[in-house]
Amino acid sequence: GVLHVRPILDMKDPAQAALIRPISDAVAALTALRRTA
Repeated sequence: GVLHVRPILDMKDPAQAALIRPISDAVAALTALRRTA
């Protein structure tokens, strides 16, 4: 599925754009925890 959220990060700012991967990884880890519970 696809999760749509309000944009919080400014994708034109390289520092904020670099946060996409760690945030996505954290969301995936939380989702995996919920699936096993």
